[in-house]
Amino acid sequence: MYLFIKPYMVSEPPRSHEHLVSQVTFMAETSQENAATVVSNPAITTPNLLIAINAAAQLPLKLTPINYLTWRAQFNALLIGYDLLRYVDGSYLEPPKLLHDAPNPAHMFWVCQDQLLLHSIIASVSEKIMPLIASSTTSRMAWEKLNIFYANRSRSRVMSLKERLTATTRVAPTLWVNFLIP
Repeated sequence: MYLFIKPYMVSEPPRSHEHLVSQVTFMAETSQENAATVVSNPAITTPNLLIAINAAAQLPLKLTPINYLTWRAQFNALLIGYDLLRYVDGSYLEPPKLLHDAPNPAHMFWVCQDQLLLHSIIASVSEKIMPLIASSTTSRMAWEKLNIFYANRSRSRVMSLKERLTATTRVAPTLWVNFLIP
């Protein structure tokens, strides 16, 4: 038994909802039920629709050693928008490989979507960061490695800046740039 999963490339936002409606209506009309369904967000309501994120177009800011919080905010917004955050935050666990002694289509779909997300994460980091996540086999594993490595550094940086600002009584406006960037 083979499961055909139609990929959906997310490279730019659709021009209108009519584009999505016509695509989903066509898919529904060609299915065995011959029932037309109007769907406004295929990521949430169409179960067999993979979402491939075009990192170059949708994630213009690549992760570097100094911009983790900004990069994560950009990536989180995209993941939430396509209802994919659950893959990287661990709330959508990998389904069992077999279901009643047969291959589980939900598992195959989960693996495909997770690998597309892993690819998006890898494609959105700089070459200096890639070795940190190159051994990751799931999007969650890559996400956690980046979070562990950079979240503490970001928090430390914020705390350090707060301490420096508190300790400073008066700084000339032209010196603020020098103060904030060590």
